[in-house]
Amino acid sequence: MAKESKLLSKRYLSDEVSKTIKEQIFNLQYHRGERLKVETLASDLGVSMTPVREGLKDLAAQGIVEYDGKTYAVFNPSKKEIQDIFDIRRYLEKLSAATAAQNITEDQLKQLYEMQYTWLDKENVTLREFIDFDIEFHGLLVKGTNNPRLIGLTQSISEQNHLVRLWSYEHNLPKESLHRTVSEHILLLDAIKEHDSKKAESLMEKQLLKGEGISWKMYESYERGWA
Repeated sequence: MAKESKLLSKRYLSDEVSKTIKEQIFNLQYHRGERLKVETLASDLGVSMTPVREGLKDLAAQGIVEYDGKTYAVFNPSKKEIQDIFDIRRYLEKLSAATAAQNITEDQLKQLYEMQYTWLDKENVTLREFIDFDIEFHGLLVKGTNNPRLIGLTQSISEQNHLVRLWSYEHNLPKESLHRTVSEHILLLDAIKEHDSKKAESLMEKQLLKGEGISWKMYESYERGWA
């Protein structure tokens, strides 16, 4: 039993390390492709190198960190890889919207509506707050499918997508983005409330294509581009 407890303790520590590093990446404390040194992270976090390695392996499995067999670095996708992420996420989210229109519960739908109306009155929203809001909305919507496999498939690709959006909007979050996004979410929820799967799927695709276009435009306007 003591051995099992020790294993659980190690797993918990590596989970915490993974969570902390992930938070730092999403807070843009690291650049795209920046090397993540195990020794430095261990020192900064006040832990041994073992939970850091385990945490980084976990992030690599999620697609947030890359590992070349020797070193770890922040996810650094090419232009094609970004487009692949957009495409896969769009198809999964379309399926999620259509499925949620049939399976979502009244309580889940109510929570999603309340979330939108709360955000309508917000001002001076930071980039991270905006992205977190959008992540939460799409995460709750996918949960509304009540399909565990679909939920699992969507999570990692959604996080990769939102990290790309953070990079895209890093220097300039369009002021109209929040209210436009909330309005689009409400229209989508109305279709789901009506159990109209085709309409929900169509609205989701339209919204995501618009978001992808803005992401490319914002990023390329700063001439940083992808390889």
